[in-house]
Amino acid sequence: MKVLRLVSFTALLLSAALASASIITYSGDDPGVGPGGARPNSDAAHAAFAGATSVAGTITFEGLPLGFSSSIDLGGGNSVDLTGDWDTSGGGIRNDAVTATGYNTTSGGSEYLGVWPNFVNGSVSATFNFGSSIDSFGAYLTGTEDDFPGTITLNFSDGSSETLTIPKNPPGSGGGVEFFGFTDAGASISSVTFTETGDFTSGRDIWGIDDVSFGNTNTTVPEPGSIFLFGTGLAGLAGVIRRKLAK
Repeated sequence: MKVLRLVSFTALLLSAALASASIITYSGDDPGVGPGGARPNSDAAHAAFAGATSVAGTITFEGLPLGFSSSIDLGGGNSVDLTGDWDTSGGGIRNDAVTATGYNTTSGGSEYLGVWPNFVNGSVSATFNFGSSIDSFGAYLTGTEDDFPGTITLNFSDGSSETLTIPKNPPGSGGGVEFFGFTDAGASISSVTFTETGDFTSGRDIWGIDDVSFGNTNTTVPEPGSIFLFGTGLAGLAGVIRRKLAK
């Protein structure tokens, strides 16, 4: 009976593993690193993310008109909507390079999305909309600092609302660069939203988003026949052990 219970429990674990998907995050930061600088931790996190994902595309923002627009066409059926309390004089597509407020991370490029909240107690959001459903998303973030007010979160829907808090570069770092991404195998995601919320009346964290990667995870689900064979193999093993215990 103990053997049979063990086999049944193992089968239940197998069923749960096949039926459920889990969110895996990828994060690495290089505090104080400016434009063109080495970013080993960020790049390592990006490499791990890319290794788990069939990347469908990368948004570099290159060639887009500079300045603020509430809705930006990114091509390929993809877009980004900017909502909330934006400082429209600074936010939007930019091509400057300041470590503390954001910069381009594309090799040979110059443009990125600058996130600039107004001097208010409120929030700003950048919502990326995708023409085809995805389950994996990642981006390089530049200029985030814990010295300044504001919490950065990433929200997406995979049937239920999911929110991930993005760590900022530590106080005194002067900004820098980090990669943050996630996979949610089997999810069907049509949009992902960055939101910065806080009391910005006396200060604000200005930062940038670049090289946005998206796609679907490299997952191989066993065929029903393989699952059946695995289950019958366990049952056969249980029978052998039971007969030996009877002796």
